[in-house]
Amino acid sequence: MNERIILRTTHTISDQPIVLPQKNAEVVVSILEIEPGLELAPHQHPFARYGYILSGTLSVTNLETGMENTFTPVPSSLNLGVSGIPGKIRERSP
Repeated sequence: MNERIILRTTHTISDQPIVLPQKNAEVVVSILEIEPGLELAPHQHPFARYGYILSGTLSVTNLETGMENTFTPVPSSLNLGVSGIPGKIRERSP
């Protein structure tokens, strides 16, 4: 067996502390395929989003701060989203 930790942190990409719900916590794991060049409309989630990039490059912009984070395939990045912060996502390459 071999384990490779991709990231260990206590804060999101916006430097907010990661806070878990006190009860009824749920984890959803999914694969999201975004076509190259697609830009999603600004939106926000009522919960944090966690994931990693399998291929391509993904940019996530925090619309409150203007800060843009760009993610590339594993193992170089893990997207630790923030709840309640409006943002937009853009797939930058195939």
